[in-house]
Amino acid sequence: MKTRFTLASASSATALALLLAPVAIAEDGAPTSDGTTTGATNSDEDGAAGGNTTPAPQEGAEGESAEQDSEKDATPAAPQVRDVELTISCKATPSKVAGVQHVGPEKAAFQLTAPGEVKTGEVFSLDLDLDPVAMDIPLPAGTFDSASRLKLDFALPAGVSFVGADIDESGANIKGLSAFTVNEQGYPDPTGRILRFASTDNQTIGNSPNSSKNAEGGVTYKAGQNKLDLRFPKVSAKFRATSPGEKAFGVRTAGKAGQYGQDENFLTLLGKVSAPFVGTVWAPVQCAPLSDKAGPVDASAASLLTVNALPGDGEDALKYSSVDVQITGPNTSTVKERGTYRVALTPNEGEAKDVNGVLTFTDNGRAVMNGEKLLQVPVVRGVAEADLSWLQSGTHTLEARFHPQRDDLSLVLGTGSIDVAVAAAPGENDEQNKNKKPNGSSSSSEGSSAKGFFGSIKEIFEKIFGFFADFFRSIFTF
Repeated sequence: MKTRFTLASASSATALALLLAPVAIAEDGAPTSDGTTTGATNSDEDGAAGGNTTPAPQEGAEGESAEQDSEKDATPAAPQVRDVELTISCKATPSKVAGVQHVGPEKAAFQLTAPGEVKTGEVFSLDLDLDPVAMDIPLPAGTFDSASRLKLDFALPAGVSFVGADIDESGANIKGLSAFTVNEQGYPDPTGRILRFASTDNQTIGNSPNSSKNAEGGVTYKAGQNKLDLRFPKVSAKFRATSPGEKAFGVRTAGKAGQYGQDENFLTLLGKVSAPFVGTVWAPVQCAPLSDKAGPVDASAASLLTVNALPGDGEDALKYSSVDVQITGPNTSTVKERGTYRVALTPNEGEAKDVNGVLTFTDNGRAVMNGEKLLQVPVVRGVAEADLSWLQSGTHTLEARFHPQRDDLSLVLGTGSIDVAVAAAPGENDEQNKNKKPNGSSSSSEGSSAKGFFGSIKEIFEKIFGFFADFFRSIFTF
């Protein structure tokens, strides 16, 4: 089933801000389970280690099979069309000559088309088709070199899983765009609730383990002659409804993402200009759905489009809607020392014996992996256990997330965490441990084994690049 989201006219000042902003994220390590070096999806950091385990099956983990299973009996629903206007404000911070620049507020008009209803288990698509942007950027001196590190974040509704995305670059000159889920820290995370469009290696200006505000990288448009000829790839993002109810799709606004001038803002990028006598000027840009620097988040931002998911055929309702997750275990440890962490889950309704599913884990915000797959620990009658050892000294926040459905890790009904202070092993020091890579976490227990809505944003980009033209024209006058 196709769902079309068309982002119609919007202001250009906002668009420029969308292309330019990073903050360095501390690279704490996450545990894995089979002795191989892994981390969050593209890990090269330190973490915890463990022993011999058998990975839990990754049922339904592959988007292709999930799509085939859920689409075969799908019946297209009547589309809904909705016009939405979103207010956006952006912050640009040139590295030289001038101070912080404010862009906006600007109005972004959206026309959204989607099915009003889908069945639980059904796969549907949100198509992104951006109109080309062509314009001159006349500068009296110097050149507009590039816009890079483009990042666009959307919030995934509860009970909706991201299946995958088809990206057609055949007619595009902006290449390298990828779609993947991340957590609040910007680390790639299969259970993350933020859908990010960025380069495959997650190069942004911030809110990523691979960020910079003074180096090109990631999704890049090379200009060089003060002319823009932006031709975007076509994107079809696929989702699956995993629980009944209304699913509101919107841009990322939770936490810092809803504040002015933050690397977590839903749209960020990095501009680069070269000028005589001045040299290279970098301008990171951060854009949020705000009416002003201190204004509230636009009420429309979190609900640009709503799809109602109906119960699927033969679906069994859970007896509970949330669980309390309690982790007990050693809160101090030594590198390579093993500890057992017991997780007890209590539902808000019913009994603990009714709680069955899987746990996934993060360590300091990074997904805990089992080789190249996500570590999953089965929950049996409200109990699970994991035997973990750590490879890196320091403070580790181990978080457990409960998923009632093994084949849908987007549905999280409870989380719990414990802080563990890990000391260096005898004969080693903290500096030695900092250079180690994670290679394993394990778990064992009785009865268980361890282991967009897009469209034409032409006017937004025109205003953003128009702002850069005016700004750099003023600093190039000598």
